[in-house]
Amino acid sequence: MNQLLILSRDADKYASLIGQAGLRHIELSALQKIPETSLSLSKFNIALGEPDLVRKVLPDLRALQWAQST
Repeated sequence: MNQLLILSRDADKYASLIGQAGLRHIELSALQKIPETSLSLSKFNIALGEPDLVRKVLPDLRALQWAQST
């Protein structure tokens, strides 16, 4: 199963649009800011977000296969 990280001030909007697409085999987490807690970023293989936010977490995205900026 693909793990999608949405990291954007508009994360809820993107999550809603992706949810409406009815994609199977994808689990997503939508965040409006970089997590300060124990959320493990290493599980995400897809990242969608604002370049300045995604850039800061790139070293923690160990399973990353695809990144897309908004």
